[in-house]
Amino acid sequence: MKFKRIYIEITNICNLNCSFCSKSNKVKREMTPLEFKLILSKINDYTDYIYLHTLGEPLMHHNLDEILSITKEYNKNVCITTNGVFLKDKLDILKKYDNIYQVNISLHSENNKNNYINDILSSTGELSSDEISNIDKMDMSLRLCQKVIKVLGGTLMIKSANGTEFMFVIDQKLDSRSDGNSILDKYEYYVKKSKKVLIVSQNKELVSYLKREFKSYDIIPSSLYNPSDVVMKIKSKKYDYILLDDSIGDMSAYLVFNKLKEVNGFNIPVIVLLDKGKCNIKEHYIEDGFSDYVLLDDKKEELKRIVNKY
Repeated sequence: MKFKRIYIEITNICNLNCSFCSKSNKVKREMTPLEFKLILSKINDYTDYIYLHTLGEPLMHHNLDEILSITKEYNKNVCITTNGVFLKDKLDILKKYDNIYQVNISLHSENNKNNYINDILSSTGELSSDEISNIDKMDMSLRLCQKVIKVLGGTLMIKSANGTEFMFVIDQKLDSRSDGNSILDKYEYYVKKSKKVLIVSQNKELVSYLKREFKSYDIIPSSLYNPSDVVMKIKSKKYDYILLDDSIGDMSAYLVFNKLKEVNGFNIPVIVLLDKGKCNIKEHYIEDGFSDYVLLDDKKEELKRIVNKY
């Protein structure tokens, strides 16, 4: 049996006191590198992904470099979730390890440190030429938005009071013509006439591929990672059809589909995405009310069929 990921709390010490974190009476301490290595040796065969966080702030660990060195020794992919306060200070250590595949920065906490968010953003490099050429293939994050804004000669303004406010300022002139030929008119026409599809999946690679393909057909794609939010999503925006991954975490495609059917007046076609080896059950989905299916073994041709059909 192999787990998708295993969480290891290398420290239960944190520099913040956020309201959403549960409180604990445990003695505050750090896991020693020896303890960490012993744990990795015991779970080595059970996962390839290690998540270094639960309640503590992992970047506060005094032996962070050695901890990460051990994950490299055991050939583990590492995800770190941090509040970002020490990100700039620890960046040189993090850059040493190419097995760190993801760093999540939680901005939910109220933090009064000067330039807190700007320190986080400045901890990333410039936008590379490869990133620029592939910009339409990327999932936008605040970090990437900042880079794109810089390329366009704009400014990202951040201020925090009762909440955090982001203002994007781009020094560009709008075409003020109203004869239907202005950039703004053409964009509004494109948005109104183009079909819109909602992709519900936790497979980021698949979602990125589907978005690229739909854009090539002039279809506007949106994506949703959390299937629990799908009902709220369709109530706030109109879609021509929905692509629903058969494998979406704890919720089955059937469960999500049944929630959609409970919405008053719901009549959007729902198409299930089926992994390799599930071709033999595709008709069961049709019998249960799904409008169609996409066999991911041949997703390019399948998408072409769906686009032509819907």
